[in-house]
Amino acid sequence: MRVALSAITHRLTDELGIEIVGYVKGIGEVDTPFLFIPPDEIQRRRDKSPLFMIDRKKEKECIKLIDIAKKEGYTLGGRVEVVAFGVPPGLGSFSTYKKRLDARLSEVLMSIPTVKAIQIGDGVESSYLPGNRVMDMFMIGAGRVKRPTNRAGGIEGGISNGGFIRVTLYSKPIPTQPNPLPSFDFRTMRDVYAPYIRSDLVVVPALSVIAETLVSYVIADAFLERFGGDTISMIKEHYEMWREKWKDILFL
Repeated sequence: MRVALSAITHRLTDELGIEIVGYVKGIGEVDTPFLFIPPDEIQRRRDKSPLFMIDRKKEKECIKLIDIAKKEGYTLGGRVEVVAFGVPPGLGSFSTYKKRLDARLSEVLMSIPTVKAIQIGDGVESSYLPGNRVMDMFMIGAGRVKRPTNRAGGIEGGISNGGFIRVTLYSKPIPTQPNPLPSFDFRTMRDVYAPYIRSDLVVVPALSVIAETLVSYVIADAFLERFGGDTISMIKEHYEMWREKWKDILFL
């Protein structure tokens, strides 16, 4: 139901020039690094992939893993990445924890049953590094503020900073295994194997669709808080007035 409703907000973000695309980053032990390519290229590659991946070599490795899992009777988890391009700075809030943009994304995405962890930007990697290798430095170029890196994933202090927002979701393998796992019988209190009726081997590609639409919901909600109006034309008018005011300073 949430995916169906979020399809409407996805149309809204598209209308506002915010491009949001989700794809499979990796399955099982196979993973891909973040690729700095335009959103239309990400979507083109994703849509041609049976696994919703953007790296063809890694896709072939994942297919082999799935074939092995099917043969041996176990399931696989993986990782999904959602990237939102064109998000203006200033969405969210630092004044209350409930309105922080990262907290809102976390609440919605962690509520997806198979998701056990999420990361914004290089969050996990950053915890292992000193501050001078983590912070996104400010620079002035041609009279405008620029930042050569986006390790924060587009959100700082609970507020979008004008960079692209990047969220990674970590999905566990689903528990129902074709090769049943040990369990017990409540009536006899004896060891038995869990019954197997059916299950998917991998739900990660479907997760990428769910995550993309839910990210659009959160961003659209925060956008309307900042630039709200009764109609699309009014919302766009408010946004364009704001862009005109800040265009010579910020990297919009």
